[in-house]
Amino acid sequence: MQLLESNLDYLASLDTPILTKIGAKAYSIGTVGGGATMKVRCSKLPDSVKEIGQNCFYYGGPNIKLTELPTSLETLDSWSFVYCDNLQITKFGSDDPNSKFKTLKMSTF
Repeated sequence: MQLLESNLDYLASLDTPILTKIGAKAYSIGTVGGGATMKVRCSKLPDSVKEIGQNCFYYGGPNIKLTELPTSLETLDSWSFVYCDNLQITKFGSDDPNSKFKTLKMSTF
């Protein structure tokens, strides 16, 4: 069995506006073919992320340790963080009343 790793913490440390969307099933268990297993390390998402797609981190397990979501976030799709064991989001969005966050779909967490 092959283990594929992705480190979103590294992308967040670059502070680059390149990543604006994390698509549907991007880091979801079972989306990688050939019997491979995906391991994602993530405690911070890049500040440029505006959209997190459906089932993005579905069954993300213990390596997704987010405590806050980026203030740039506009859309959180369904089942984005279902079965993420260490998810403890204490900061969600911005204190700014003009925040661009507009969509939170059902069963996100």
